[in-house]
Amino acid sequence: MEQVLPKGGFLHFTLLWFGEMISFMGSGLTGFALGVWVYQNTGSVTEFSLIALSAALPGIVFSPIVGALSDRWDRRLLIIVSDFGACLGTLAIILLLHNNVLKIWHIYIIMMIISIFSTFRLSAYQASFTMLIPKEQLGRANGMDQISVAISQILPPVVAGVLVGSVGIEPVILIDFCTYIFALAMLLFVRIPKLTERPPGSDQSSLLNDVANGWNYLTERPGLLWLIFFVAIIYFAIASLSVLITPLILSMAPVETLGMVMSIGGSGMLISSLLISTWGGLKQDFRNAFIASMIFGVSILIGGSSTSVPTITMMAFLAFFSLPFIISGSRTIFQKKTLPSFQGRIFAVRRMFNWAASGVAYFISGPLADYVFKPLLLPGGLLANNVGTVIGIGQGRGIGLFMMIVGLITIIALICVYPHLRFLEKKVPDAC
Repeated sequence: MEQVLPKGGFLHFTLLWFGEMISFMGSGLTGFALGVWVYQNTGSVTEFSLIALSAALPGIVFSPIVGALSDRWDRRLLIIVSDFGACLGTLAIILLLHNNVLKIWHIYIIMMIISIFSTFRLSAYQASFTMLIPKEQLGRANGMDQISVAISQILPPVVAGVLVGSVGIEPVILIDFCTYIFALAMLLFVRIPKLTERPPGSDQSSLLNDVANGWNYLTERPGLLWLIFFVAIIYFAIASLSVLITPLILSMAPVETLGMVMSIGGSGMLISSLLISTWGGLKQDFRNAFIASMIFGVSILIGGSSTSVPTITMMAFLAFFSLPFIISGSRTIFQKKTLPSFQGRIFAVRRMFNWAASGVAYFISGPLADYVFKPLLLPGGLLANNVGTVIGIGQGRGIGLFMMIVGLITIIALICVYPHLRFLEKKVPDAC
């Protein structure tokens, strides 16, 4: 039986999207503020990267189970409970700060707890798209979703950079708490229909069987599995970049400049997201995603080689500009090619691979930057008299070299995966 879309479904989606966008902005404020706070207090890229790793781990471990549950349970209720739980985690950080007892290990634990709730929220949220809007509008909806991501890249660094420098991080976290309340309020006006189509026997199957069925769905469509690998490569590069860009900029400029660079980069993402949401995306989703991925990799490569803040800013703009074409295009393919009753699980597997790739990047980027690449390009370092003559020596140059390698690896890996995906959209039929 075909899933029946509700009347006014796009309005419900817009309300859901707007509430989550405001919440994403608040989370961006907290992420930026806590990251700067940890790096300025420790001077360690490793400590800084562990925040991101602690946020990624729950998604890696729990995504398959969460995806299966989001295919069984009321998705609107899941989003409400998830936002409420994350809101409580944010409140815990505020209380610790207010009492002047916040420690770095507190941040790791609380970020893991918030991440568990976020895993439920994202699984239910992304699986709700096809239950509210027709497939012809999926490109536009995914473009709108990337707008929220872009705005969370533009505003939080500027606002948090100013607030952290003037009044500390507590007001920043308090704003995040308020954005969760706003998202919960918006959900009061949203209605997400329940699934009308379930696979035969699924009501009697165990949770583990549901997880296995989701994996089998992918292995029967190897093109989708290769697409997961493709997107995971991008997420590895994004995670590496997110760890390296802060210490790279702070090695040559103050925190306000970091906020400016991140905001200008995010504006590139906003512009491309607006383009996608306006015209509904491009017809050949994967071809355009691949072209954008090449721009992304080259931008990282050039940005890492430069000691000029304007050049790095320009490359950040191009890198962020390319991301919505990659993420929106790939997500639209998954939504079209996956039955609504499987989308919670399929998106969970996709997210598990993305977070696993991100987790590896977070785990290795800090130590490699601190203990391998940084010493190589300090005065008297092993590469100071050869590579250093090209890209410079001193603080931040080792991190720049690491970024160049990440960009080069990204380009090579994506080219290797491309032959398996060239005809994906023709070989795998639409499911909805």
